[in-house]
Amino acid sequence: MVDAIEVEGTARTSREFVLRRLELSLGAALDPQALSRSRRNLYDSVAFSSVDFERLPVEPVEAGASVRRMR
Repeated sequence: MVDAIEVEGTARTSREFVLRRLELSLGAALDPQALSRSRRNLYDSVAFSSVDFERLPVEPVEAGASVRRMR
């Protein structure tokens, strides 16, 4: 699940510029294909020479839980 989107390292562009090119939605399941399309969108903008996504846990995983929330 996409719980938050943080944007860093945008000296030449704005956070909004990046967010408009992402194909991710808050609250939606994390889709690897959407991540790939988002990366391609950012590269195609020619504003970036490097694009990285990092998934981070946002809450502890309970024992026996089948869902792990990431950001």
